[in-house]
Amino acid sequence: MKFWYRFKYINDSGKTQRGVVFARHDEDIMYQFYFIKKRHNVELIPLNPIIGEIYHFLTTTMFKWLPQPKLSKKQLMTFTKELYSLLESGILLVDALHIMKSLIRDKKFTKMMDNIIHSLQMGNPFSSSLVQYNTSFPNEYLISVKSGEKVAKLADALKQNWELLDWLENIKKQTRLIGNSLLMFLIFSGPLIPMTIYLVTPKVIVLFRKLRTPIPSYSKVVFDAALWFVKYDTIIFLSLGFIIAILVLSSLTKVGSKWINRLIIELPIIGYIYKSYMVAKFTKVLTLLFSNGVPLIRSLDLCNDIFKSPVFRSELRLIIKNIKSGKAFSESFEKSVIFPHFMIKMIQDAEYEGNLEKKLESLSKLYTNQFRFYIMKLTTYLDPIYIILSFTFIAGLYFIYFNPIMSAVLFGV
Repeated sequence: MKFWYRFKYINDSGKTQRGVVFARHDEDIMYQFYFIKKRHNVELIPLNPIIGEIYHFLTTTMFKWLPQPKLSKKQLMTFTKELYSLLESGILLVDALHIMKSLIRDKKFTKMMDNIIHSLQMGNPFSSSLVQYNTSFPNEYLISVKSGEKVAKLADALKQNWELLDWLENIKKQTRLIGNSLLMFLIFSGPLIPMTIYLVTPKVIVLFRKLRTPIPSYSKVVFDAALWFVKYDTIIFLSLGFIIAILVLSSLTKVGSKWINRLIIELPIIGYIYKSYMVAKFTKVLTLLFSNGVPLIRSLDLCNDIFKSPVFRSELRLIIKNIKSGKAFSESFEKSVIFPHFMIKMIQDAEYEGNLEKKLESLSKLYTNQFRFYIMKLTTYLDPIYIILSFTFIAGLYFIYFNPIMSAVLFGV
C-alpha cells in the first residue's frame, strides 16, 4: 500500500521546512526521517488516499513530460571529479555536496544540489537521489554509483566515472578537430574542382581552337571527361541524391542500419579505427560496472543499451545468450568479428586464473591507449595528406591546362 504524508519541522537555522513524502509502509517513512528525527520533532500528517494518488500521478507521470534540468558535460565532469576528490579526503557526502555548491556558481546546479542534499537527509541513498536527474547522469553512471555505494566504494565509482567521461570528452574533441580540419580543406579546395570543370575547361578549349593548336592527348582525355560531366551533370546529381536518400531511409530500418554499419566496419582504415573505438569503450564501461559489483550479465546488458552500433549490439546479445546457455565468458566471443583474438585470449586466461576484474582493467587501459594512438596517428597524417592532394591538383592543372597553352603561345607547339 502507498502512503503519502505532509511533513513539517524546524531546521538548524530556525526555518520551517515543509513538504510531501512518499512511503510504501509505515516503517519506510520512519526510516526516511531517521536522520532528521535525531535532532528535530517532525510532524507527519497522512494525506487522503485520493489526494495521495493524484499527487503520485502529478509527481511521477506528469513530471516525466516536463523538461528536466540538465547539467552540461563540463558541469557533470567537474561535479564528478571534485566530489570524488572530496570523498577521498575524508569529507562526508552531505558536506561535500555543500562545498560543491560554492565551486559551480549556477542557479540550476545549486538547486539540484539542494534537492539531492534534501533527499539524502530524508534517508535516501545517493544513487536514488541522482535518479531524479537521469537526464544529466547516464545510465551506467547511476548503476556504478549504486553498486559502489553498496560495497562502500562510492569514491572509486565516481573516479572511474570521471575517467570514462574524460576519455569520451577527449575523443569528441579529437573527432571535432579532425572534422574541422577536413571541413576547412573542403571549403578552400572543394570549389576549385567545379570551377575547373565549368569555367576553366570550356575557355581553355576555345583558346586552343583560336590558336589552331592540337590538344595534347592527356589533356584531351581530361577535357572530354569534364565536358561529359557538364552534359550529364543533372542526371549524375539526381542519381547521387537518390542513392543518398536510399541509404538514409535504409539506415532507419534494422536490416539497413545493420548492413551500413557492417559496411563501415569493413572499410580499410575507418573501419579499423571504428572497431578500436568500440572495443576500447566496451572494455572501459564493462570494467566500470563489473569492478563496482554489477554482475557480469547485467553489465553486458547495460553495455548493450549504451552502444548504438547494430552489429555490436547483435554480437553482445549473442554473447549474453551464450553465457546464459552455460558457455564460458571467453567462449562466447569466439565467433566475433569485432573483438580481437588477443582480448579473447586474455579473458580466457583471466577465467583460468580467477582474476577477471584485473584483466578487464588491463584490457581497458590497453585498448584505450591503442585507440588514442590511432587517433593521434590519423591527426598527424591528415596535414601531409591535404598538402599532397593540393599539390597534386595544382600540378595537374599546370601540366594539363597551362603548360600546353604556354607551349603553343611561346613555341607554336
